Amino acid sequence: MLEEVIKTGGGSFLIFGVVAALGFYAVRGVFGLHGRRGQHRKEFLELWSDGRERDALWLQMAVRHVFGTYLPTPVIRLALSRPDSSQSLIDLSSLWGLMVYDSASQKVRWRQGWHATLPWRRFARVALMLGYFAAMSAAVGGAYKSALLGPGSTMGWIYGFFAAIMAGLAFLCLEHEDRFGVSVRVGDDWVKRINRAAQRARKRRSASAS
Repeated sequence: MLEEVIKTGGGSFLIFGVVAALGFYAVRGVFGLHGRRGQHRKEFLELWSDGRERDALWLQMAVRHVFGTYLPTPVIRLALSRPDSSQSLIDLSSLWGLMVYDSASQKVRWRQGWHATLPWRRFARVALMLGYFAAMSAAVGGAYKSALLGPGSTMGWIYGFFAAIMAGLAFLCLEHEDRFGVSVRVGDDWVKRINRAAQRARKRRSASAS
């Protein structure tokens, strides 16, 4: 069937199909992260309502399973104490790759020095979004050139691999852009919140010991 269509309409049908498919996945990539968040919330609520005892290990494994991120138990419990506990866990899971946790003090800090500066995080978010569109445009251009040259051409295969690499880079930029977007919105608040809770916990332990 596909061969008959290509013979009838020429290579333009194949080119249009490749470009349209890449365009579809580009748009899907923009909105896919939000859809996955909703699915994650649903899965977590189902897991939470199973009546199982929620000890430290259970909490860590449940969050790891649903959100794909290891969070320490004190941080999970802090998130669960919030009115918006589900959104808090989603935000922390996005942020955690930008942070370093000290298990001894139960405090957190930004992974890189420039992460602690809000304007730099805003700049990184904008740069990553521009990188996403640039990489996806390059992917579409590479796919068009690959289809134009055809599978019998070495350059056609080279452009095809280039298009695939650029598409992968585009979605990588999108994932990191979302992370920095969360860091701009609530990153500083969570660093302060976690560190204040750790300080209070240490004072309680000191009071109990004395």
